Amino acid sequence: MSEGVSRRLFFAIWPDQAALQQLVNLRDSLESSIRGRWILPVDLHVTLVFLGQVTSDRLQILETIASEVRGEPFFISLDQLSGWRSVGVLCLTPRQSPKSLGSLVQRLVSGLGEAGFVLDKRTFRPHLTLARQVKSFPARLDHRLEPIRFEVRAFHLVQSRPSVSASAYETIVSWSLG
Repeated sequence: MSEGVSRRLFFAIWPDQAALQQLVNLRDSLESSIRGRWILPVDLHVTLVFLGQVTSDRLQILETIASEVRGEPFFISLDQLSGWRSVGVLCLTPRQSPKSLGSLVQRLVSGLGEAGFVLDKRTFRPHLTLARQVKSFPARLDHRLEPIRFEVRAFHLVQSRPSVSASAYETIVSWSLG
């Protein structure tokens, strides 16, 4: 790839197979009552840091920053159905975000900032998007669900390839925790 070519990148974590099956079951139970563009099961993830367009010559810098991030595996419980009406997003969030998740994000953000990457200044709000372009939200939002819990043992640098119907995600590199 030449220097001028850019990729749409982000760091993310993915649920394990057991959690993914729970997510699919939840999606199936909601799909008939909520109109929107549902995220394919293979693409269900929690974004840690969105980078946007990154030129290929900066990819090695990203890999170096991520390889220096240390942390132990941790569990996350997604236990709240939330709707962000202003942007038409239905998602799952944790009522209590694990400190290890916040630390992981902070270490990435710090390293990226030092390397000159311009990042979104909004506070990190962990969430797993279930549907976009939601037209009708359920009457009861922000309520507790049976927790969908999974262990985070790695994080990933991911490329997003937007298309007309949905984005396709491809993991470029992964790093283990612990």
